[in-house]
Amino acid sequence: MKIRTDFVTNSSSVSFIITMHKKIVEVFERWYGESTAIEYKTIRDALKNYMLDKGTRTFLEAEEIYVKKIQFNDDDGVTIDKELLKQENKELDFSNIEEDELWNYIRGEYILNGKLSEIRGFGVTQVDQY
Repeated sequence: MKIRTDFVTNSSSVSFIITMHKKIVEVFERWYGESTAIEYKTIRDALKNYMLDKGTRTFLEAEEIYVKKIQFNDDDGVTIDKELLKQENKELDFSNIEEDELWNYIRGEYILNGKLSEIRGFGVTQVDQY
């Protein structure tokens, strides 16, 4: 008989491909300027910097695209979305948000909930669930 001695978890992990069309992101940065809601501007800037730094630049149908595969646990109690904030009667201050909290919100509200395409120039596709 074999006895399991390692840690067992029921944690669920997900993977997504994030895409960014830099030219489109920059067009809408100029178009909307500072009139964009602080939430979108903060998320757009964080994602743009992340994709330029960690993404892979590629060409698809002659279009320059940045791609990055990310994986995280979707039930670890760390990801944040608007529904959770509403339940906890809490709001995020995007003018002074810490990086960890911002990324927990991006993963929950924009990636898991599929709202990333609301920020022009970005896309998200789920590629795995386990």
